[in-house]
Amino acid sequence: MMQNLVHIMLNSAKKLINTWETEIEKQSGTANIKGDEDLQSFASIVSSETLFGHSNSKVINELQSRFKRLERAMKTPILVGGIPGLW
Repeated sequence: MMQNLVHIMLNSAKKLINTWETEIEKQSGTANIKGDEDLQSFASIVSSETLFGHSNSKVINELQSRFKRLERAMKTPILVGGIPGLW
């Protein structure tokens, strides 16, 4: 199981790096790479391949949407009141 996960991660990372290298070559040695978006996509692809054995645009889009909602929820402050020991 772990070996499969490592294989999926390596293949996905190689594809991402190749995409970045291609973009850098197109821009004559410099490129504006959106690392956060690319890494979210990477995480979605790895999750999809690991959980479902495949990745398609519908699954990846759903995972990215859920990751973004989770990220927003984690940034939202939580106010806890009235519970002894938390003040």
